[in-house]
Amino acid sequence: MRELSRLFLLYAGVLLLLLMISTPLRAELELITDDQALGEVTGEGLAILPQGTRIIFDPTAYLRSLPRGAPATGSGVAGAAGNAADLFWYGIAFSAADGNLNNRVGASAIASWGAEGNPWVLLATSPSHLLYDGSTASYPVLQYRAPSYLVGTDFTSASVMNLKYAFFGDIAVCNAGTPAYGSTTACGGLGVAGKLQSISVWDGFALHGSRYSIFQSTMDYGKYMGNAAVEFLPVTGTGAQSDGSFGAVWLNRINSNTNGVMRFGVGGSNGSVALPETVPLTFNASEGLWLTDLDINMPVGHLHYQPLVFDNDASGNLVIELARIPNNVNVYNYAYRNYGVTGVDPAALVSGSPGNPAPQTGADSTIAKMCTNATLDCTDATHGELRVADLEYRNNSAAVIEGSRGAAGTPASVAVEGVFLQHLKIRTLGL
Repeated sequence: MRELSRLFLLYAGVLLLLLMISTPLRAELELITDDQALGEVTGEGLAILPQGTRIIFDPTAYLRSLPRGAPATGSGVAGAAGNAADLFWYGIAFSAADGNLNNRVGASAIASWGAEGNPWVLLATSPSHLLYDGSTASYPVLQYRAPSYLVGTDFTSASVMNLKYAFFGDIAVCNAGTPAYGSTTACGGLGVAGKLQSISVWDGFALHGSRYSIFQSTMDYGKYMGNAAVEFLPVTGTGAQSDGSFGAVWLNRINSNTNGVMRFGVGGSNGSVALPETVPLTFNASEGLWLTDLDINMPVGHLHYQPLVFDNDASGNLVIELARIPNNVNVYNYAYRNYGVTGVDPAALVSGSPGNPAPQTGADSTIAKMCTNATLDCTDATHGELRVADLEYRNNSAAVIEGSRGAAGTPASVAVEGVFLQHLKIRTLGL
C-alpha cells in the first residue's frame, strides 16, 4: 500500500505539472489609467492561451520514487514482510495526437490549446457553497480551469482537443531488507530482484471542462486526525476552529475522441537489469491493453464540504483523505442522487442546491447531479461516469486475444454511471 500511495502521488503530481506548464505564453494587458474605469473592473483572473506547446523529456530522463523505511508487513502472514520497490517514469511527453501508439512523442506540437474566447483561466473567486455543518458561506478559492467543454465535438480534427500523453515505466522489486535512508543507488542499496517495464500511451483525448480548485479547508482536520469520533468543524461560528489545512477539489473531464486509444503494454522491452536505464526503451508495436474512446467525467471532492486534504498523522506518515460526506441533512440531500424518481424537474435544480439545501420533493435532476460526456457544465455535479467504447488485449502479433466487441465486430460500449466518492483515505506506512 505504501508503494501504491507513492505511485498515486507522483503520477498525480506529474499530471498536474504537465497541466500547469504552458510555453510559450502570450499575455495581453490593457493599461487602465482612469480611476473610474479602474473601479468598474470586477474580474480577478488570468487567461492563458498556450500555442505551439510540447513538453518532452529525453527518453532516458526520468522522475523517480525512492524506497525508504522498513517494508510493510505482508497480508495475512505473521512476521512476513513485503519488498520495497523503486519506481521510474522515463521520457514523459505531452504533445498533439498522431495516431501512433508505439511512439511517445507526437509528430507535432499542440497548435493552440484553447481559443481567445475559450482559454485556460487561473481564477480567484469566492463561491457560496455548503460547509460541513450544513450552513452556507462564501470562501476564497483559487481555480485553474481548462477551456470549457464542447458537447458533441469529435476531437479528431482539432489539435486543441486531440492530445497525446506518454511515458515508459519501470517498476523494480527490491531484494528483501530495509533500504538505506538517503541512498540513491538501485533500490536503496538492496539490489534489484525483478522488474516490470511498460509503455503507457494515451492518444486522442482532451481535458476540456476540467477544473482544479485549492481553498482553505473549512474543517478542523487536526481534531479529526486525532479522534475519528470528532467531526470536522466549520471555521466560523461559536467554538469553531481550523488548523489551517488546505483542501483541494478536482473535476476530471478527460474525454477521448471516437478513435482515441489508451494503451498499456509490457511486451518486447529491450531493457536491462540496470537502474536507471541508459538506453531508450523500445516495445512491441501492438501488444497490450487497448481502451478505445475512454471517457472519464468524475468529480473528486466538492466545495466546501468535501475537500481532498493532505496532512500527516502523529507518526509522520503522509495522509491523503477525501473527507467523508457528513451525516447532515442539508449536505447529503444536496450530495446524493435520488434514484427512486426519474426525469428532469426544473424545480429540482433549485431545491437541494447550495443556496437552498432543502430535501428534493420533485423528480431528481439528472442535469444537476450527473457529469457525463454529454453534459455541458458539471460545476454542480456530484456523480460521475466512466465509459469505454472498446476494451481489448492484443498479443505481439496484434491478434485480439480478449475483447468486448460483439460477434459482428462492432464495439460494445461499457459504462459505469453514478460514480460517487463518499470517502477515500490513503496513508503511507513505516515512515
